[in-house]
Amino acid sequence: MIRLLKCEFGKFKRTYINSLSFLGMMFPVFLTFIVFLIKKDDFVKAGSFNWDSFNSQLTIFFVFLLGPIITSFIAVFSVYYEYQQLTIKNMLMAPYGRIQVILTKIIYVSLFVLLQYLFVAAANILSAFLLGFDVTFEKAEEFTRQLLLAGVSTVMLVPLMIFITLIFKGFIAPMVVTVAGTLSNVLMLNWEKSYLSPFAIPADISFIITKKTEMNVMYPIVSACIYFTVFMAVVLIYFKKADQSI
Repeated sequence: MIRLLKCEFGKFKRTYINSLSFLGMMFPVFLTFIVFLIKKDDFVKAGSFNWDSFNSQLTIFFVFLLGPIITSFIAVFSVYYEYQQLTIKNMLMAPYGRIQVILTKIIYVSLFVLLQYLFVAAANILSAFLLGFDVTFEKAEEFTRQLLLAGVSTVMLVPLMIFITLIFKGFIAPMVVTVAGTLSNVLMLNWEKSYLSPFAIPADISFIITKKTEMNVMYPIVSACIYFTVFMAVVLIYFKKADQSI
């Protein structure tokens, strides 16, 4: 599997996915930083020029929208690239076994996404220092843990988006599903059973941690585990049984 992971690394390294996804993930931090910098006086007057307010703005923008979208984009691209480069049949005929091949891709994409979330946490902490917020080690550690937990729940979307891409053999259809699912978060914001949507689970967990909702944390966690298990099983079975025309 180590060799297959290195192969995935080589594929990503040759594409624009690294830089594009990184910029996409960092965009909410940069935008929030600029807004707070330009409107500092207004935030000071409102008593909200602090890291908690900064994180609140970032969470709404990132966890609700760009986090799930970029995660899905990376997962979709990892398979679409194989169709684009006509290497999908090589995956089907690889000597390592189909389950091992597709499982390696899911693992690599998941680790890549979590690394992006780690970069977002680091950039946010750096922004806090540059803006002069009072940031302690405990606060930084707590925020990083919260963001990574949201990232872990977002990883649940990886096998789902890979499966949809394998079905449609293209880029547009799975991204339409992604955008539709992500935008539905706005409609589900105040719905007590929003955790039934896989795209809303990261936001639910984030809101529970920051005490912005009284929802039981076990609901989104259990839903995330169920979704991930089902999506993983479906994509593994489909890829193992797929014929050469996939």
